[in-house]
Amino acid sequence: MMIQKIWLLKIDWDQNLPHQEIVNFQRYVVELHQLKNLKIPWCILLKDTAAVHLIGFADASAQAYGACLYVKSENANETQIRLLCSKTRVAPLKTLSIPRLELLAATLLSKLTSKIIKIIDLEFDEVHLFSDSKVVLDWIQMQPHLLKVFVANRVSLIQELTETFSWHHVKTKEKPADLISRGVTKLQLQDELWWTGPSFLKDKTLNSDSVVSQKDDNFFEELKNPNIVYSFITHAGPSVFLDNCLNITNSFTKLVRI
Repeated sequence: MMIQKIWLLKIDWDQNLPHQEIVNFQRYVVELHQLKNLKIPWCILLKDTAAVHLIGFADASAQAYGACLYVKSENANETQIRLLCSKTRVAPLKTLSIPRLELLAATLLSKLTSKIIKIIDLEFDEVHLFSDSKVVLDWIQMQPHLLKVFVANRVSLIQELTETFSWHHVKTKEKPADLISRGVTKLQLQDELWWTGPSFLKDKTLNSDSVVSQKDDNFFEELKNPNIVYSFITHAGPSVFLDNCLNITNSFTKLVRI
């Protein structure tokens, strides 16, 4: 994100960076050295594991989008969650809406999940994928041919790669992928949310949080034919004009033209 921002400033190779960019880079260098103190557990599975689940999160911001995967292992005595891998990409230079960026994050998560399942020597009992974008989750449930090309192509790929997996909605404050879409400091990287995921992952059953799907303008803008008909019924007493019209025809189409 830092390099992209500097590139957008159109600075020549022999020009000095703006003061704020110098400060940001110096802070980055200091925190980079501090990473040597970060301790990451190597073991991702419990002993005598009875069940293994793969759990993924996707998120996007105006600056970047990303995905992360966790392994949930259970035995007779405990449940353990461990970060397995993550991937981040800088947002395209061409400005995209947040829902489209969230869709790119979901696509990235689908690809990452599919690849990990192929290469890792583990059999997963269940695979659960999470996004906090209600719009994206609604798109994923649709037939791709009903959507515009950009969204349709990615929805089609997501459906192909995650056909047997479960998609869920997650509250924004509970998703660890938020850290990779916005960038974090070394101190924030030590947050338990990143390494072990949200606390609800330890529940026996993983379900979406209670949310009512409310399709907004972002959803309808990506439909090929968003034919939305609004009808309003009011009552303002007897209408001689309306009575006369109804005496002529009872066809709504003809009445509109009168």
